[in-house]
Amino acid sequence: MSEKKRRILVISDSHGRNDDVAGVIEQVGHIDMLIHCGDVERGDDYIRSLVDCPVHMVSGNNDYNLDLPAQDIFNIGDYKVLVVHGHTFCVYRG
Repeated sequence: MSEKKRRILVISDSHGRNDDVAGVIEQVGHIDMLIHCGDVERGDDYIRSLVDCPVHMVSGNNDYNLDLPAQDIFNIGDYKVLVVHGHTFCVYRG
């Protein structure tokens, strides 16, 4: 029997535009997991409140006063996932 497919929404760089985040979540419908790759800027608790699923959220280079980890490592099924914003790994362009 095959494993159930999961709907995972990955977003980044919302920069406090939480109405836009809410709109995207409403547009895509049911999700099983939300991953935010940083630059939340504000409203991390609000974003978590928009969904009824696990949320993985990391800090970006503009997240100064948020208590978010710089990276998150977790499993999705048999896959190990590393979520970072990129600035701490020298990922700037390209």
